[in-house]
Amino acid sequence: MIGRNDEYQSKMEFIDLNDFVPANHILRLIMENIDFSFIYDKMESFYSKMGRKSLDPVLLFKMLLIGYLFNIDSERELEQEVRLNLAYRWF
Repeated sequence: MIGRNDEYQSKMEFIDLNDFVPANHILRLIMENIDFSFIYDKMESFYSKMGRKSLDPVLLFKMLLIGYLFNIDSERELEQEVRLNLAYRWF
């Protein structure tokens, strides 16, 4: 990144996404009140023990939930929104 003096900034800053999600955000309230681990048990029979690892079923469920809650109809748009929105990414 080029700064005012046209010098490259070489500092890295580590951030915690938790700090960027307000206490009253709906996704934070959901995370505090729902344990999504039950999904692993429900979906276990649908995932193969052989071959390449599949996507995390909890991640897929949470993405679909975000799409439903925030009226995102397109899976491509949902994927892009999850990349851009810090609260979605935190969730």
